[in-house]
Amino acid sequence: MLGNAKTINGAPELLRFLKDRGLIVGVVTSSSRRVATKVLEVTGLYRYVDALIAGDDVSRGKPNPEPLLKILNLLGLSVDEVIVVGDSKYDVEMALNAGVRTVFFLGYYNDPRVISIKGLLDITRYFDQFPIKH
Repeated sequence: MLGNAKTINGAPELLRFLKDRGLIVGVVTSSSRRVATKVLEVTGLYRYVDALIAGDDVSRGKPNPEPLLKILNLLGLSVDEVIVVGDSKYDVEMALNAGVRTVFFLGYYNDPRVISIKGLLDITRYFDQFPIKH
């Protein structure tokens, strides 16, 4: 089953774009570490990931900010230095609860603090506008 995992359209290209610019990439997921690692490996995305926090790494999952704050601590980053890209309302709520100022949502999200995008590569248009750590 996991061997058939597929990426979200545009994910490899976006991650390559970010890594080519020296950015740090972290993944926060509600999946178990075993499943998340396998999916990242099968899809070829693992090579772009600097850190992973999975559902079994935290006591409180999304939308609680614990997973995001844990990965930021692991990477030595603050909420002011990152953007969050999510594809569920729990991703957005986790980011906003943590105090992240730049949040992208794949789809439509009715909140002025969130940038709704139709595709992951739409993020590249905003790249130079945000104070993100390289």
